[in-house]
Amino acid sequence: MRFVVTGANGLVGSRLSSLLVGRGHTVLGLSRGESRLGNLREGFTFRSCELSDEASVRQALEAGQPEVLIHAASM
Repeated sequence: MRFVVTGANGLVGSRLSSLLVGRGHTVLGLSRGESRLGNLREGFTFRSCELSDEASVRQALEAGQPEVLIHAASM
């Protein structure tokens, strides 16, 4: 399945992303700033995204085409 995980740089989002990729899923991780998840294997893509910016979120979702969205970012 294709997942989008918000808050991918955080404690919950990073562990969840790693777990999903380890189970063979494709994950687009969204978070502010630069990725701190350089150790994830194939199947993970990171995209810097400001969740309060509708255009940024729309572009990320269009790029990721998720079947599932998991919101793990704190607002």
